[in-house]
Amino acid sequence: MDPNTYPQTQELQQGMQQIQEQLQLLLQQKAELDHLTDALQELKKRPQKQDVLVPFGAGIYLKAEIKDPTHVLLNVGAGVTVEKDINATLVLIEKQAKELHTIEGSMQEELAHVRQQLQFLQMSGMQQKE
Repeated sequence: MDPNTYPQTQELQQGMQQIQEQLQLLLQQKAELDHLTDALQELKKRPQKQDVLVPFGAGIYLKAEIKDPTHVLLNVGAGVTVEKDINATLVLIEKQAKELHTIEGSMQEELAHVRQQLQFLQMSGMQQKE
């Protein structure tokens, strides 16, 4: 590798790795939203006052009763929650999923651009050796 292009190559590789890590986190968020959507759709089908198991942590569950399966509490930040009906919550989740999809597209484009720069740098380094 050309010593003149080594710092640039290393910087691009680090940038590529960071983008890939961010993409992985984004994909996890998308999967979480998909799981949440499925869970809310299932909740809509349940009758009133149904018993459920709530994960408490480390494989421990609590028995609980869903008193109102038509509404959920949303954390809006700073420890504040608001009550929303499930349909409004599903609309909000769909909006978030679309935003994540848009961000994913931008990140994929950025990743492709960094790869292209890296390939160009590597090709120009090979040509200088010849």
